[in-house]
Amino acid sequence: SLDLAVFISQKGESYFHKRYPQCKTAVFRLGAIGNGITIKSNDSIVRVLTCSTVYTLKRVSLILESLKNATALNIEWTHIGDGIDLEKLKKRAKILEEERYKINLIGKCTHFEVIDYYKSHKVDLFINLSMNEGIPVSIMEAISFDIPIVATDVGCTSEIVTEMSGVLVDANPTIEQIVDAIYFALSHKYHPHKFWEQNYDASINYAAFAKFLTSLRND
Repeated sequence: SLDLAVFISQKGESYFHKRYPQCKTAVFRLGAIGNGITIKSNDSIVRVLTCSTVYTLKRVSLILESLKNATALNIEWTHIGDGIDLEKLKKRAKILEEERYKINLIGKCTHFEVIDYYKSHKVDLFINLSMNEGIPVSIMEAISFDIPIVATDVGCTSEIVTEMSGVLVDANPTIEQIVDAIYFALSHKYHPHKFWEQNYDASINYAAFAKFLTSLRND
């Protein structure tokens, strides 16, 4: 009985349309507000950022183990977010820091603080290894700052992580696959900010949706 079903991803629309072909559908993407471009490292350090709740679904511990095995790189890893597994992560991180790693577990931040981090710190790579996703706004924000991505091919992540913005790994990747993806992402030239401008600029996407809603009202 719907007049229209609106989706924020192409996959979502396709999934629905196969089951309810009689229903009219449309796609209007989410997005991130532009706040400039993050500075890249100009020394021997590769600065990796992750941003999520720390619990099983997000596999933050797998990120830690993968970075540990990227032995060809001098990595500084920063994680923003807290959760039920944060204390376990801190214990493991402390052991690694005693070896050769620089790890910053910042914990919970407001959205303003997250954006400010992007604006005031160097970031070379953003990683998301979630078991499941919808279509992550955290990745939209990262590409808006021109940061390449390594992410699992789950949910609708493949609509954000493309040849222009980064590398996808399997939904259940091995550490070796993740490490290879990290090396690959850092050795290739991507254009995540350009991809964001074309597809996930909130100022464009939200205005287009508002205009569309207004047209429905007028009709």
